[in-house]
Amino acid sequence: SLSNRLLIPRDQRKLLLPERKLYAPALIIPGIVPVPHKPPAAAVVVPGVTTFNSGSGNWIIPLFNTLTIEAWGGGAASTSINTSATGIPPTASPSASTVTGTGVNISAGAGVAGNNFLSGGGAGGVGGTASGGNTTNTNGGNAAARAPLVYGGQKGGDCPNGGLGGTATSVYATNAASSEAGHSGAAPGGGAGGAWQCWSTGPGAYNWGSSTPSGAGAYCKSVYNAGGIAVGLTLAYVVGAAGISNKSAVAPGGDGGAGRIRFTVA
Repeated sequence: SLSNRLLIPRDQRKLLLPERKLYAPALIIPGIVPVPHKPPAAAVVVPGVTTFNSGSGNWIIPLFNTLTIEAWGGGAASTSINTSATGIPPTASPSASTVTGTGVNISAGAGVAGNNFLSGGGAGGVGGTASGGNTTNTNGGNAAARAPLVYGGQKGGDCPNGGLGGTATSVYATNAASSEAGHSGAAPGGGAGGAWQCWSTGPGAYNWGSSTPSGAGAYCKSVYNAGGIAVGLTLAYVVGAAGISNKSAVAPGGDGGAGRIRFTVA
């Protein structure tokens, strides 16, 4: 009470006053609304297919549930035929398709050219060799045998799960100077079919011959489930080149089908 306060010395009366607290005024910036903190969004799998039909480079493994790697080797070209049974080998050999990295060593081998020029029988070129796939390794198809007295170029080898070999030519049936080029194999990896030629050896006399067809590239496949291979790993790839025939001949051989590499993320 006031009477009691008067009994207290003046210099001690402030001790009886209620405590006062000072607060800094809130800072308000017009037009700005505070945004609550949000954690970063979780990474998600982006499905897709990446295909390389030529060249080489690096491919980095993204986040995946299932990763499939496939490789097809290059198909071989067939021998060309020049005047009077002169065989001319292909100008370029095919090559393997490869995928390499830590724990990965896939190689889909190239087909082998049929290197004979024959008027009799003869074996066709053989297919490439497959290795390194963790689910599938299938060698390339062999070309058809060059049968005696079949007057035409025979079919090239088929690439497994890939391109067909070059088809057989028409069958020569008339005694006349003529020729037919070998049929090219389809990509990826088909082997070329053989060419043929008929030429005059004198008045009313003819001879003929054909080149043996060529082998196909091999096929490899690897499949990984999540955790089976590291995300972020860099894989080096090389796409197998096609075999190329000599086009300057009277009856050029066919070309092989180029290789291929495919990465599928799911």
